[in-house]
Amino acid sequence: MKRLLTIALFLLSGSIAFSQKEKIDVKGDTVYVSGVKQFIVESKMMATQFLVKSMDGQMLMTFFIESYNHPSKVNNANTQGREVYCEVTFIGSGQKCDFDPMGASKKMIAKQILDNNLIKEGKTDTDAENLYVMVNGRRFAEERNRLQSGGGTNGNGGTNINININK
Repeated sequence: MKRLLTIALFLLSGSIAFSQKEKIDVKGDTVYVSGVKQFIVESKMMATQFLVKSMDGQMLMTFFIESYNHPSKVNNANTQGREVYCEVTFIGSGQKCDFDPMGASKKMIAKQILDNNLIKEGKTDTDAENLYVMVNGRRFAEERNRLQSGGGTNGNGGTNINININK
């Protein structure tokens, strides 16, 4: 029993040390990891647009909070069927993807960047960027475009199909 307790304390102390090692702080526009400056996240337009820059001010990527109304998302709590997503644009390559933001803040953006290793030594990591774009895709933007171009749904999530038969 004493040995089991010792092992548990060792594992717990290791996980506490790891979480302290990766402590993320946002002070003003600067993101710190373990007290070291990593990159800048500026918020614009009432925190719906985030500009990510290297510490020397080079623009690396943008995160824009977007929304549209989706008929299949209408319910008592969401009467307009509002669907919110975050569109990411990588400045160097022009690649884009989007994801469900689960809230919008500088810290959320910083965590998204750090969790996916998108910035390495003050620059966008190309391999991490390509993987991030491939994994996240453009499903929100594609659905928004489909709805706006007349490819609507029947209100139940199904697609409207019109067939004209000329006799």
